[in-house]
Amino acid sequence: NFARFRYFMKSFDLREFQEVINRVNPIFKKLENTHFENIDLTDKTVVINIKFIYNQLKKIAEQTGASKIMALKNSKLFVMWDTEIRKIYKIDNRGEADDYIQFLIKMQKCFEKLIPEGMQGQFQFGERGEFHGPGGCKSRKECEAYCTANPEACGFGGGAGGGDFPTD
Repeated sequence: NFARFRYFMKSFDLREFQEVINRVNPIFKKLENTHFENIDLTDKTVVINIKFIYNQLKKIAEQTGASKIMALKNSKLFVMWDTEIRKIYKIDNRGEADDYIQFLIKMQKCFEKLIPEGMQGQFQFGERGEFHGPGGCKSRKECEAYCTANPEACGFGGGAGGGDFPTD
């Protein structure tokens, strides 16, 4: 919230912030081509790296600020959270690094549910986060058109001109 941010900024140490950014940048660099959709959040090295970044940033920007800075540095990997989001998911508002990892895992599961049944693994994300679907489609509209015309290629039974592409 704006008022909290305004009061927080009065005591914000810009030099300390720069030091923290310098410490975490090498870890961000390691993760720069990693995407939320396919990161293995059970991999101990990945978890250690994310927790290191989070804990370093949390010291200077608190739990919400840490996630927001992380998302700004790598929007393809990190999901922001705030007090209201933590309440919804029944996460203690202290928001420790382990809580953030569990939150990312929950968000991954939610994301997986958005992928139509039978189409898992058919969507890919390039190094810059660009989307590639079946038949080279690059948007939901393109994928719907392709899968309607080529249902077998998309894992649907449908017949010619048919297709079972899920709709909202």
